Amino acid sequence: MARQESDNTNSTDSEVNEGSSQIVYTFDWNMKTQQIILGSFYCGYSVGPILGGWLVGRFGGFSMLMTGILFTTFPMLVTQFAAHFGVGFVILTRIIDGFGQGIAYPANLVLIRNWSKADERNTLLAIAFSGCSVGPILTSYISTWLCSSEFMGGWPSTFYLYGTIGVVWCVVWCIVGSKTNMQSNLQDNYNYEVPWKLMTSPPVITLYFVHFVFDAGYILLITDIPTFFNSILNFDLELAGLLNMAPHLCVLCMTVIGGLLGDYLISHDKLSILGTRRLLNTFCFGLTAVFIIILGYVYNSDLSLTIMVFAFGIYGFKFAGVNANVLDIAPFHSGIIIGMMISIGSIGGLVATTLLGVLTETNNTLRQWRVEFWTQAALQICALLAFFIFGSDKPQEWAKPPEESADIERQH
Repeated sequence: MARQESDNTNSTDSEVNEGSSQIVYTFDWNMKTQQIILGSFYCGYSVGPILGGWLVGRFGGFSMLMTGILFTTFPMLVTQFAAHFGVGFVILTRIIDGFGQGIAYPANLVLIRNWSKADERNTLLAIAFSGCSVGPILTSYISTWLCSSEFMGGWPSTFYLYGTIGVVWCVVWCIVGSKTNMQSNLQDNYNYEVPWKLMTSPPVITLYFVHFVFDAGYILLITDIPTFFNSILNFDLELAGLLNMAPHLCVLCMTVIGGLLGDYLISHDKLSILGTRRLLNTFCFGLTAVFIIILGYVYNSDLSLTIMVFAFGIYGFKFAGVNANVLDIAPFHSGIIIGMMISIGSIGGLVATTLLGVLTETNNTLRQWRVEFWTQAALQICALLAFFIFGSDKPQEWAKPPEESADIERQH
């Protein structure tokens, strides 16, 4: 179908497929509008984790996880209708979607805290958060196939599919999750109050900084490295499929390996809890720093791709390192702490992309990219050293649960 030439970002075209009465709608949104729509997700995602961490403390992980998924599911189901009312409504659905995902993250962590023992949490964390890698791999291919089909109008079918999956998940969660919640005999609803000492506690501040650095490197690798390969190294972007899939597969493997390794080292007394966290963080940030630097000095396409994939994949050790450490030092307040970590981390991603934009705006050369790579590597090493110096595995005095939940925490 020929798209109408128009500057009106709300205009639509329609096409009737041969042999059917199906109408396919397209929207004349310029690149700026598209980027605003995509970026609006993070407006909700930057707020959701902090508020979600507090709500989890008030209402428990079970109910808030389902709430987060519902907030994500509803926008999916109404996206097509929102698009016909205007760009502003689509942006609103993206903000709500981001908010819902932000709530779900701390709720997930709190449930793992409540439903597991200390020597199995690394593995469970790894399994749970491996979905962050599996999801992009599966959805990228499913969405591409659906968008190119005539099923339910093409692109709208992707939103209907994921929205429907969300509804089904919520029903299953009500049945299975509530049974597990009752069997665990954990009533995690309290008159929750945020201990504001978490803003001045050295181990917690360290986690904030480490997560800031993590997101800065992660966002750089996932969003900007393909541009580096194309504009600087002039690699064939037929490799785009590999760039999309291979890093997530590597993260998936490293996440599971990190979880299993962490639990093995702790349960077999090979290392202390803090020693295990330090080791995994050394893998995560130390090796990534080395790979990022090397990336700026390699010109072989196969070797560069391999280095990029491993640099990205090694970040999978972070879940059994940084994330699990939240449960070491403040298990009862893990929801609010991980929520703040995520929100602060999103600033790291913004800083990384902004710095790269400043460096390459008028002089997009290999030299400028190397400055970015060395800066990122230096941040990774700073994060590694900060955790070695200020990291802890001891429950903080201010983080003790209220008296009525003390017996619950002693069980774990």
